[in-house]
Amino acid sequence: MYILRDPGGREICLRPEMTISVARAFLEKMLYRRLPVRLSYQGNVFRYEKFREGRYRQFWQTGIECIGSENRIAADVEAVSLALEAVKRAGIADFRLLLGDLELAAEFINALPVSANVRSRLLENLWRREAFNRLLKRLSESSSQNRASADSASLELAEILSAMGERASHLLVRQILSLFVEKEIGYRDLDEITERFLQRFTSGEAMHLPGECLEAAQKYLSIAGAPEAALQQLNELLQSIGASPGPAFDALHRRVELLTKQKIMPESVQLDLSFRRGIEYYTGFIFEIHCDYLGPVSQICGGGRYDRLLSALGAPREIPAVGFAIGVDRLLLAIEKASAKPVSRPNHSVDAVLTTVGQIEEAIAWRVAQTCREAGWRVRAELDRRRLSAILSHASEEGVPFAIIVGEDEMRDSCVRVKDMLRHKEEIVPIDRLRNYVLAVLERSRPD
Repeated sequence: MYILRDPGGREICLRPEMTISVARAFLEKMLYRRLPVRLSYQGNVFRYEKFREGRYRQFWQTGIECIGSENRIAADVEAVSLALEAVKRAGIADFRLLLGDLELAAEFINALPVSANVRSRLLENLWRREAFNRLLKRLSESSSQNRASADSASLELAEILSAMGERASHLLVRQILSLFVEKEIGYRDLDEITERFLQRFTSGEAMHLPGECLEAAQKYLSIAGAPEAALQQLNELLQSIGASPGPAFDALHRRVELLTKQKIMPESVQLDLSFRRGIEYYTGFIFEIHCDYLGPVSQICGGGRYDRLLSALGAPREIPAVGFAIGVDRLLLAIEKASAKPVSRPNHSVDAVLTTVGQIEEAIAWRVAQTCREAGWRVRAELDRRRLSAILSHASEEGVPFAIIVGEDEMRDSCVRVKDMLRHKEEIVPIDRLRNYVLAVLERSRPD
């Protein structure tokens, strides 16, 4: 990253990505808006990297953020769907979808029979792939080897700090560190640095990872392949250590199921349990889109869930959020290399909002939304189980032209209700004629 000091001596960083900037804008201007809030953006970002084709020190990102949707699975599926649609409409057909899940990895670590201190260290380094692998190796050494390799000064310091008590040791270490470090290092202030220092020197238990736990962790990290097959391998691994699939496993399985039923995933899709995005704020589901013909700069899109970022930036509570960004320069390079032609599309922001009434499976709603999207509409799926009147009122305020209502009564006849929000009319449209209905609406709206 580009980290430097301004004339006042403050450490500043040129923004390396857009999500934190969008999150701050939400907190400053939109915190008390009705949720969920869906935002799109485009801006330039900066990273201090070795220059080469497709890797630049200043480049552009465009993306979306969905903030405040309580239906996390539906929001994640919508984010992946929009990212895939964007890549396809750019004219790119040869790409690979990579899936991962940090919440699933945390669930696995919590299932391991290890000490609380070891578990805490593993979870702390979970988001950094190489650091996590090094930590596994280091912790797998026997506790006696750890004690033997530790120098006497470190052991004596640990004993002194433990004897002083929590408050006194914190004040002492903070005072000493203040003589040598600035008030902040990156995003960590002096108090957080002090706490991390004390955690490493005053952990009362041996920091040791048993051999069978190391083997299980390595097996977990080696699981990669088609999503259903990878989840089956993980299920078998959990059983081998006496654990059962938890909520994170079930949620990821549901995401994969919904994406598969939409028939939007590329043939080349992989769930890799060792996959990390290298950004600390991610908390759960993550994904990337790659064009492998670009070689080492194959990634053109990446995103995921970050449920704790907004509270870390000052929100009064945790607010669920998910989003993705597309590297515009990298996307243009992929289009050029593939000689692709972008698909033209309407100029509206949202053409229709889709919601459900009654006990309608999400997969059915997604198929309806996908039919409309393939015909040319931009559809926003509202699957948070809010009242229909509230959703329609919100759509009317935003000037959304149409609402698609997937209800139990209509689905008995394989139909949906389409409401023209501008003309205050509605009609029942059979699902097998929905594509033609959308095409007809688009044809009527074209200028002569």
